[in-house]
Amino acid sequence: FTDAIFLFLFFGVVALVLGLLLAHHRFFRQLYFIGGGERAARHSGVNVSRVKIVIYTLSGTLAGCAGIMAAAKYGAAHWGHGNLAE
Repeated sequence: FTDAIFLFLFFGVVALVLGLLLAHHRFFRQLYFIGGGERAARHSGVNVSRVKIVIYTLSGTLAGCAGIMAAAKYGAAHWGHGNLAE
């Protein structure tokens, strides 16, 4: 039971921090520009390739954290734990 509380607490903290960054930080606000149109964002002065690399890296890091937490929760890692979980 305490493992689940830790996982929800970790998720809440990460979601809060990323939500604040998306709302108030210039770099993360550029994501909205890119989502509206890469070409327009590029013409507005946004370095689209740099932003994409950073965001994909952040996404991969968070996915890795989720995998580590899943392995810790189940007590072991197995190739089939995430099968059909998408």
